[in-house]
Amino acid sequence: MGQSTDAYLFFGFDLGEDWEPPWGDEDDPETPDDWESAWAEKKGVVRPKHLWGLMEWTPEQEAEYRAWDAAKDKAIEGIDVKTGSHCSSEYPIHYVYIRQFHAWRGFPAIVDPKEMETTEEDVRKLREFCEFLGIDVGDQDPQWHLASDWG
Repeated sequence: MGQSTDAYLFFGFDLGEDWEPPWGDEDDPETPDDWESAWAEKKGVVRPKHLWGLMEWTPEQEAEYRAWDAAKDKAIEGIDVKTGSHCSSEYPIHYVYIRQFHAWRGFPAIVDPKEMETTEEDVRKLREFCEFLGIDVGDQDPQWHLASDWG
């Protein structure tokens, strides 16, 4: 018997195995740790860096974090484009997508071909998202990708 993996079918850009996100990691207080935080920072919603690494928060610090988190959510509200990764959690290969279907291992997914229709507006949103966050996709056009993920 073989190895069972999840499947992702997505429309967007596969960024390749050597691509590293322009944002940092969750352990570095100086850099946003995900695209949402990076987007929000570019929109002026700066996270409370002084809270990173603390083991316990006071009620005031908790309130400060929750206020930042709510402001971050508002800054990314309505964005149709997202990021994801395939391959495995140890060796992620990142991608940017505007449409995605996911089948969990052992659970096939039904995909309606009508849901796979894309528009020039979708392409524009993908390109603007990448440009705003500094994601270089070169001269590739977005397309449908089928990828697996070991988890």
